[in-house]
Amino acid sequence: MTSLTVMAWDTSSPWCGLALARLEGRALTPLGHFCSSGGTHSGLLPHQVSLMLEAAGLKPSDLNLLAVGRGPGSFTGLRTGLALAKGLALGAGLPVAGLSSLEVVAAPAIWGESPAGLVAPVIDARHRQIFTALYEAAPGQGYPLVCLLEPRPVFPEEFEGLISPAAGGRPVLVTGPGLELVRAAYPLGLPAGLVLADAPAPPDPLSLAHLAGCLFQGQASLESYPPIPMYLRRPDIRTTGLTLR
Repeated sequence: MTSLTVMAWDTSSPWCGLALARLEGRALTPLGHFCSSGGTHSGLLPHQVSLMLEAAGLKPSDLNLLAVGRGPGSFTGLRTGLALAKGLALGAGLPVAGLSSLEVVAAPAIWGESPAGLVAPVIDARHRQIFTALYEAAPGQGYPLVCLLEPRPVFPEEFEGLISPAAGGRPVLVTGPGLELVRAAYPLGLPAGLVLADAPAPPDPLSLAHLAGCLFQGQASLESYPPIPMYLRRPDIRTTGLTLR
């Protein structure tokens, strides 16, 4: 069985998450892991990438695949993570896959130690909104997730009305870095069938490495997973009202 060495990071949320892992089939062996919400992505990520590779005794050219979270999420964070991925991939001649950060949040809950049938990941979208989607486990040995509801921004108060019909009465685990926004919108608790995770969870870079490795080993076309940002709404740009002549 061919071994695959993957480096992955996600900068879509306030957390900067980075991982190095080796895959053999579906078996994942972590070689390095970093996750911090202290500092800026641009200040943390390049340095941590160098430290992690050095600690593992690897050079960028020793990797088989780079994986990067493409959002939705922080515009500034996404630009940092995606720019570094594309630059490193170009310099080392590596393939790079960009995956939805919502999928990365959902993956551990779907096929982790305590798997959930349906998962609705939530990421803070600012302006009192969250980004969300709905996923379930895929059958067979292909890509592990199936998307039942495409990613979109929504006000937390509208979350139940969006997710419950899409779930068709099946229980849904709600998880992710935007968890507290959903909790605050439903002070009396969510309706039966929607279960909140115990604590907010950032996108896990080891899960990102695992998902990307499954794509690569399955010989999926990485052109369908480009390292470009997933913007679900326009950036926050304010005009000054001045007219340039």
